[in-house]
Amino acid sequence: MPIILSETKIIDVAIMGQCLTPIEIMDKYHVIELDNITIDEDLFKTIFYRHDGENFSIIQNTNNDPIIKNMVSFESPPRTYNNGTPFNLTNVIFSFIEEDLNMKRDCFDTCCKMELEKQLSYLKTLCNLELCNILCALKWSEIVQILKSKGAKTITENNEMISHILKINIVFSNPNPNVNDTIIKFPYVITSINELE
Repeated sequence: MPIILSETKIIDVAIMGQCLTPIEIMDKYHVIELDNITIDEDLFKTIFYRHDGENFSIIQNTNNDPIIKNMVSFESPPRTYNNGTPFNLTNVIFSFIEEDLNMKRDCFDTCCKMELEKQLSYLKTLCNLELCNILCALKWSEIVQILKSKGAKTITENNEMISHILKINIVFSNPNPNVNDTIIKFPYVITSINELE
């Protein structure tokens, strides 16, 4: 028996889809990417995944360990950007505020300027950010899964090590609506991630 399409009824039964995270445009941010920091996987996990090796949780202090302190330092040396320019957090933040407000810092309210300088002077390492909110973070297994989905390997066919870069982003917000947020990116170069082997 032939099907008569004029008699066919059409009903939408379901709509399926995958909701993706919205992407924010970064035109309202200042971004400074620091120079690469070479680190091994175990030390990276000790600093940023120390509790259970799975969930992001930055180490609370360096216990005077100079190696860890260098890895998480805001200060120069060791921290640089633009291929060796010494990094100074206070100067970078004030420069961006001057740019956004279109005025020199000498014109800022003295008490406000002093308070901001005091806050920034206490930020020697990422460990000093312990009171900050973690806005979002990947679990270690998620990092490995994302790298695998991108076809990441640890070694080439010629037995050369392949590095992967994991970035920690620090956002500095100012309540003044005319001042854009500043993002400082710490790019960690890891030469071998065990789970990719």
